[in-house]
Amino acid sequence: MDAKDLANKTFMQLKKENAQLKEELNEVCDVLSSVLHEVTNGRMSKAYTDIGIIKGAINDVQEERDCEMVKEELEPYIAEIEQLKADKAELLKALNGVMNIVSVSNWVDGYHCNGDVACWWDFDEIAEVSELIQKHKTQ
Repeated sequence: MDAKDLANKTFMQLKKENAQLKEELNEVCDVLSSVLHEVTNGRMSKAYTDIGIIKGAINDVQEERDCEMVKEELEPYIAEIEQLKADKAELLKALNGVMNIVSVSNWVDGYHCNGDVACWWDFDEIAEVSELIQKHKTQ
């Protein structure tokens, strides 16, 4: 499972849990509303405002917790991506070195067993490496 799949799975799970918590919170708030209505005898507008503020605060805390959980789940993958970027830079440097050798010579002597020389550009791999280096120079 790659990082994106794990993040999507984790996000969907957290979203489901968040929805369940919101539903439970709404039930609690409904009960509180009915109790407050009986206690306050019609002073519901302030009670509803207070309940809305409480709901908003609880939602903010839940969303922050969800973000932290996703971040913790993704940290190993982020570290791996950073390592791959560093490896890419080293590999491109090595390929540039090989291409520098190729650029100062015209052929490979002894590649063919019959004594013929092989031109570097007869190798598809050399062209592919050259294209790869050019592609990454522009990024």
